Amino acid sequence: MASFKVLAALAIVTKAAGAASTSNGSLAITSWGAPRLDVFGVAPDNTIWHKYEAGTGFGWEPGNGLFENMNATAFENPVATSWGNNRLDHVHIGRKSAAFHKYWDGFQWARIPFVRRYAGSTPGEYSERLEGEFSSGLAVNSWGVDRFDIVGRSTNMTFLHKAWTGTDYYPAVDKWEDLGGNFSSGPATVSWGPGRLDILGVSAESGSMLHKF
Repeated sequence: MASFKVLAALAIVTKAAGAASTSNGSLAITSWGAPRLDVFGVAPDNTIWHKYEAGTGFGWEPGNGLFENMNATAFENPVATSWGNNRLDHVHIGRKSAAFHKYWDGFQWARIPFVRRYAGSTPGEYSERLEGEFSSGLAVNSWGVDRFDIVGRSTNMTFLHKAWTGTDYYPAVDKWEDLGGNFSSGPATVSWGPGRLDILGVSAESGSMLHKF
């Protein structure tokens, strides 16, 4: 296995240039297929930045140590998934501890319907607000085309769940399914096939690992 290489600085001083590295940056990475990689990072000012490697021989883009500004602010680690070629779904915790979502549709970061954006914002500029109030970072996973599931820990320490089903959100864009439990950790999720979602967390009462599917 090759040694690690420096891709770019995580600490961003201005929107025009990269700066020094930081110890509190956190990353999320996903791929829609070989050889594509997309990475999301949080700068010290809590803004979210994006960089990708497309396997075209040009290396990581944007070049020169820069990141793409996602026009979003994260208060927990960002997460990302892909359910197919040219598709990216990025989720993070934003203002008022709510969940926010933005997706790449193969050509651009998609324009979000007005009712799901902040009043007065430009379509596609900001993220889709999914509501909720969370006390941990989120987990996101996809078991196939047109499907992704988001799980996070509520302020009551239960796990909350929401899914994109291909036409709309379940249970709704502004509602979450309460899965119960009492957790000291955020969730971890994985899927090994269509119709299957495994959720794990650490019990606040016993310290044991709990599993639900």
